[in-house]
Amino acid sequence: MDITKDNIADLAPKVMSMLEEWKLKPEYVLRMMGLEDLAKPRDLVRFRSKEKIFPFSTDIGERFEQIIGIYDALHTSHPHSRDMRSLWLRRGHRRFNKVSPLALMLADGADGMIRVHIELDCSYGWSLTDNATKT
Repeated sequence: MDITKDNIADLAPKVMSMLEEWKLKPEYVLRMMGLEDLAKPRDLVRFRSKEKIFPFSTDIGERFEQIIGIYDALHTSHPHSRDMRSLWLRRGHRRFNKVSPLALMLADGADGMIRVHIELDCSYGWSLTDNATKT
């Protein structure tokens, strides 16, 4: 999915809903979207209602793509349990040195999101490898 300046305002409320399903604090929602220096928690309501224009950058677009991919992969892994999806994000993971996927994403930003996305969806990892070998 291509996230552009034109479609980010429409996608922002959907992405915020995804993050809310993960039961994140507003401060974490801002950090996951790369907005911790650009917005305050109270702005989330204004972004959702499109009362405030959602900022755009390539980093924010990449983060949106990762959040959507992780959300979809969690739904594939745990289709019937919202609680299990949230628990998976919060439990220490062996491939991340016992650090939770959520903590990794919050600490490492887009790079952490890519690592979590690859862990959840191996076909995404393969597509990255395939694209790297073609260039």
